[in-house]
Amino acid sequence: GLSHDLTGRLLCPVDYDWTDNRVRTSIREYDPDFRVTAFSWPRFLYKGDTYNLNEPSKGLFQSDILVKSFKCIFTSPSSARRHDGGDEAIHFKGPNPRHRSHVAVLLRMKSVHPRAITYIAVQVRFALSCADSWALEDEDFNYETFYYNIVDYFEAPGLPEKHLKSRPSCYGGTGMSAPE
Repeated sequence: GLSHDLTGRLLCPVDYDWTDNRVRTSIREYDPDFRVTAFSWPRFLYKGDTYNLNEPSKGLFQSDILVKSFKCIFTSPSSARRHDGGDEAIHFKGPNPRHRSHVAVLLRMKSVHPRAITYIAVQVRFALSCADSWALEDEDFNYETFYYNIVDYFEAPGLPEKHLKSRPSCYGGTGMSAPE
């Protein structure tokens, strides 16, 4: 959670500078000027945990922790362990007769779905928190709002196509399907 320096940095909204001791203290003490809510993107959503103020979509939803979590849940833990940030393909084709079917096959996923990435983002956010059990709210953070903020991002009519197309390759997929 926010009490630990590493998980706190990952959970910290990109609007705040976690390296600033005053900011860390304010967040940890629930200062109303430094609220951690579902309305700001947490740093763990960004590739290399790096936010670019001039290009806010650059690296968004491309972090290693998201990609590895996606692969672990939808393909297999071994595919997550093999992830090196490259373009290793996720095999959506069918079950390997020597192994159990992975979730992507069971769900008949043929491409990386924005809502699958959204689901993983919620799961990772919960895993990084200090919550003992699932609840819709964690202090000032509402998971349902977070989920729908991400869905709104992906489904926004003004989202440049290049931003949608850049995400599947980091997940190993060949394309991102449109929302259904």
